[in-house]
Amino acid sequence: MEFSGKVKSVQISDFHGHLELDSSCNMEITCGDLHGQIDVNQISAASVIHIPSGTGYFAKAKGRSNHLLFTRDGKEIESVLDVQSDHRIELSGMNSELRIDEYTKLPEKTKETSL
Repeated sequence: MEFSGKVKSVQISDFHGHLELDSSCNMEITCGDLHGQIDVNQISAASVIHIPSGTGYFAKAKGRSNHLLFTRDGKEIESVLDVQSDHRIELSGMNSELRIDEYTKLPEKTKETSL
């Protein structure tokens, strides 16, 4: 599945497969679970993807000047990537940042928004 356009908030629940999000906006992506691959394609944007803590995943940044950051409940952590995992998060584009936040409790504001 692929979405192209402007979106600021995305909620994903019980999705199995490959999802591509193409947006020039800063996005807040909330996953109730992670089954498959999520590609975030953006130019000059900073986004965050919330995934449940304990989810094994592999993350990769492609493109020019893209950066991945890793947090748990908003606090910076070292990345713990599982290269064998079928669950993948990929950042593509240019001059962008994606923060992967492992949550033990969903942030309050993400409970109120949906796409």
